[in-house]
Amino acid sequence: MDNWRKSPPLIGVGIGAVLAILLLLVGFWKTVLILILAGGGWYIGNFMEKNDLSIKQLFQIIKTMLSR
Repeated sequence: MDNWRKSPPLIGVGIGAVLAILLLLVGFWKTVLILILAGGGWYIGNFMEKNDLSIKQLFQIIKTMLSR
């Protein structure tokens, strides 16, 4: 599992290839939207992991924030 950390150039090539394919297949703005949504999903998942939250607890936090 730690092998990927030993070869950052390979990770860079993989990310670059995926972005190039997305740009060619769906266009610039759709690719930007995909990246924004993926980043938001990563942020929420990271928040849940750091605070040891379940989906139910996360929804309760969101509901509390929106009801103010």
